[in-house]
Amino acid sequence: MTKPAERTRKILFLDEFVEVDTYQPVHWPEKQELVAGRFPLNPTLRRCFDQTPNEDRESLETEHWWDLPFIISRDWECCVEIIKSIQAQHREQANDYVISDDELEAKIQAEKLRWFAEFPDGVRYDVRCLDGGAWDRSTWWGCSGSLDEAAKLAEAGPAWRSKLS
Repeated sequence: MTKPAERTRKILFLDEFVEVDTYQPVHWPEKQELVAGRFPLNPTLRRCFDQTPNEDRESLETEHWWDLPFIISRDWECCVEIIKSIQAQHREQANDYVISDDELEAKIQAEKLRWFAEFPDGVRYDVRCLDGGAWDRSTWWGCSGSLDEAAKLAEAGPAWRSKLS
């Protein structure tokens, strides 16, 4: 009888041991929905994918995802959740970034105006890639308000890369 695969493992991250998911078939690029026949859209990445030093990644994950751009769609509601989550962390830490509920609501409304000015359909498409641009996460290549434009960005690569050539 074979032993079932472990679902988590411990790695050293920022001077402490953290538990991360192991790389499973559900995470493989070929299991994802593709855009333009090539780029994973909203891929099912393992928990802590973007909090794992590149040298601690499982070799198959690196083989599959290295230099493969992927696209993450985010809607306005997701942005609001992030803003509120960050403020909750500040409040928990009682740090200098704590703002009142009224200030938080004003901040959300101001962000909403900026969001819909840049992304009229209410969705932002972030293009990311595990390419070594960061030591512990995928690199942000840019964003767009349309899926077609995001696919073009994924195809072309980040603007900063062409400036290095």
